[in-house]
Amino acid sequence: LVLALVAWTSNAQAGCSGSGLDLTCTVGTTSAEVASALASASDGATLTFPAGSYSWSSSINFNPAKGASLICASPGACAVTGSGVVGMNGTCASSTKLYRISGFVFTGTGTRIWFWNSNACTVSQLPIDHNTFNGATGDLMIFGENTSRDNYIYGVVDHNTFASAGSFIRAIPLT
Repeated sequence: LVLALVAWTSNAQAGCSGSGLDLTCTVGTTSAEVASALASASDGATLTFPAGSYSWSSSINFNPAKGASLICASPGACAVTGSGVVGMNGTCASSTKLYRISGFVFTGTGTRIWFWNSNACTVSQLPIDHNTFNGATGDLMIFGENTSRDNYIYGVVDHNTFASAGSFIRAIPLT
């Protein structure tokens, strides 16, 4: 009976919790749980992740109406695997809100960060910093999309490490 209660308690604590602008996510929080936390978070919220492993297998989209930051509490100690994309994957709209992604180690194939929409899109505050991208080649970050027009993404991509040859950032030029 005690063992069952312990197992039930640990499952009940998965995901992110907190109030106002500060939310803390537990080790192992899934992409669905992060997306849910972002949807219910206040504008300007920071979701902080402790050192540990995370499997993000589906998209995590920021809400254009509410700024948010995803921060690893110990930069370089949050290992993210899976094929999930973080950003505004087809949902980008004009926003002056802050969206930040900082301190993660992304491992795996495919695009990891993508901000775009096929319609007009402006993001004016986007720092992506202190992340590491391992084991992937190709477009690890994409700003814009081949069919998009009038996508303006302003931000700073700094102090990131791209550990694989052939991995890069792609910005789609305006036509």
